[in-house]
Amino acid sequence: MKRKGLGQRGQTSTEYMLLIALGLTIVIVSIAIATQIKGMTDSLLVRAQVERESTISMIVR
Repeated sequence: MKRKGLGQRGQTSTEYMLLIALGLTIVIVSIAIATQIKGMTDSLLVRAQVERESTISMIVR
């Protein structure tokens, strides 16, 4: 049987740390994209509401 050397164990832990860092990066980027999309949709909803109110006020006159 072969024993794992200290260098190989260190290499494995480094690989796990890199995978965790990659996962965290993906989560952070996803949150940033979701925030941008929410901002755009909020802006569109405000514009639609203004247009709706304008149209209703023209009809009611």
